[in-house]
Amino acid sequence: MSAVRADRTVEVRVVDTGVGIAPANLSKITEPLFSTKARGMGLGLAITNAILAKISGKLQVTSEVGRGSTFTVQIPIAEDD
Repeated sequence: MSAVRADRTVEVRVVDTGVGIAPANLSKITEPLFSTKARGMGLGLAITNAILAKISGKLQVTSEVGRGSTFTVQIPIAEDD
């Protein structure tokens, strides 16, 4: 789902019904090389977060173990020159 917000950002929300993220790991998921998976290098969310920081965007994650996670990305809309 996506929407244009009143603060001139586009919000994209991705919701899954996977295993969720443990509260102890939630604050670490954007750290480079952090992963709880057997496969993968743990760079995806770190790179995403770095890109968003450069463009004044935001990443928010909520999760409940056993129920899934919601990833919300807010990206500013470019002003017309």
